[in-house]
Amino acid sequence: MKSFEVLAVLSAFATAASARATCVADEPSAEILSVIDGLRAKERHVISARQAGNLTVPVYLHAVVAPGQETRIPEEQLDLQFATLAEDFAPSGIHLTHAGSTRTVDAALAQGPFGNGDNFQDFLRTQRQGDYGTLNIYFYTNMDPGISGYCRLPVWGGQEEPWIWDDGCHILAATLPGEGEALGKTTTHEAGHWFGLLHTFHGNSCNPFAGDMVDDTPQESTSSTGCQIGKDSCPDMPGLDPIHNYMDYSADSCVTEFTPGQAVRMHDMYNSLRTNFPSK
Repeated sequence: MKSFEVLAVLSAFATAASARATCVADEPSAEILSVIDGLRAKERHVISARQAGNLTVPVYLHAVVAPGQETRIPEEQLDLQFATLAEDFAPSGIHLTHAGSTRTVDAALAQGPFGNGDNFQDFLRTQRQGDYGTLNIYFYTNMDPGISGYCRLPVWGGQEEPWIWDDGCHILAATLPGEGEALGKTTTHEAGHWFGLLHTFHGNSCNPFAGDMVDDTPQESTSSTGCQIGKDSCPDMPGLDPIHNYMDYSADSCVTEFTPGQAVRMHDMYNSLRTNFPSK
């Protein structure tokens, strides 16, 4: 597993100011790509997430603020973020429940996971709630503004200590609803990673073997910014770029959907890796 120090230097996808800041998502391992490839073949016979049944997933929200910023990230703002998140995932047959919230005031921790080392690991051990199928989302007032956040992809053995403490999503507080033009869609994007989705532009190529490995998301070789109607980075492939997809980099006001194929993928990844704990 990668440490937070390694994550801090992961290559990130460039994006313009009109889009969300950089997401430093985990690079999927060869093992996980193999799992996804196997699921992809099965998913071609499943036409909707409803066929896969419904998931109920508990969510804990954690506000981490710096001294002197105690009025940031009030409970009402967390409630609004959760409502947005739940609404965005509901059409995919994923029912999110708000299981609880915590609040921490600490100057170092408010900078997020990058560079905090052992102190941050101790913090996670005391704050993270639930098992590997429980989504924990942390919001930081003083995280690097060039990083919107990241979530851990599901992995083999992720339910075991010490890896489970690193599981979850770490989000810049400035992306919460009510912060400037933010509508809370960064958290939706990052939670999509937690459920096992890759960026729609994963691999930055028109090669049919690149991309997010979901059949109903059009091939895309570059991330989107703003709301680029008509963008077509792979003109020789079917469909325009999925600029309205939560897993692209379009602005909050532009993103509106997961595809049916992505919904099935999230169900499959959750059931395969977050609840059944398979052996290698």
